[in-house]
Amino acid sequence: MPVLALGLPVPLACGDDEPSTGPQAGAPASISLSTKSHTSSALVDSIRLEATVRDGSGNVIPSAEIAWSSTDNSVVRVNSSGWVFAETNGSARVVASVGALADTASIEVAQTAARPIR
Repeated sequence: MPVLALGLPVPLACGDDEPSTGPQAGAPASISLSTKSHTSSALVDSIRLEATVRDGSGNVIPSAEIAWSSTDNSVVRVNSSGWVFAETNGSARVVASVGALADTASIEVAQTAARPIR
């Protein structure tokens, strides 16, 4: 309800009354992994995946807390820094997520036998 001051209506609030659509600047809007697939040829092989989180304006959010997981910990395990370690032959996906956003990388572990030296 407007307030009258000197006979003129004065709004009680200012700003845009339209509802917000889309991600806000500063809030995570996307996450992407540096590597989408990798094949390890040896057990205990490792690779570090890097995740980039961006806001609705496309700016990188360096302080975003990323959760890491593997779809099969018996094949590959991943730590909180994005290091992926091959455990046994097979395939799994590594998932990096922030809130409801996620991206994945396919990891294949195919240990090859060493050739004997004669």
